[in-house]
This record gives sequence, structure tokens and C-alpha cells, in this order.
Amino acid sequence: MNYKADTLESSLQNTANSSHPYIDYLWQNITLEFMLKFFVVYFFAIWIALIIWVARDISLRTESKIVQILGIMIIIFLTPL
Repeated sequence: MNYKADTLESSLQNTANSSHPYIDYLWQNITLEFMLKFFVVYFFAIWIALIIWVARDISLRTESKIVQILGIMIIIFLTPL
């Protein structure tokens, strides 16, 4: 019985150690600083996409330049809050 448990344990360890080398490299190099930078870049990418989407959408909905500028300014200034 003990032999089967040892065999199962060694096979699980071999499976865990045989992952792809790129995954091992990434897993070892992911730090808190990396995650913080990733989320900051992600936030700005989403924010810019939202500004573009609002600008295109509001230009299709109204001809008033004041309403268009107001809508875009609301997104630019209130989204980070």
C-alpha cells in the first residue's frame, strides 16, 4: 500500500514539474510591481476605449457640439474617480 502512495506522489510531482518553461519563467517573475503596472496600463486602455466609444456614440445621437463636449468631458474627468 505504501508503494502505491509513493508512486502516486512521485507521478504528481513529475506532472507539476513538467510544465512549459515559459509558464515557469512567468510564474517566477510575476511580482507585485508587475501586477500594479499591468493594472495601471489596463485601466488606461479601458479609459481611452471608453472615451472613444462615448465620442463616437454621442456624435451619432446629437448634433449639438455643447452636449458632445459635455459628454466627453464627463467621461474624461469623472471616470478616474
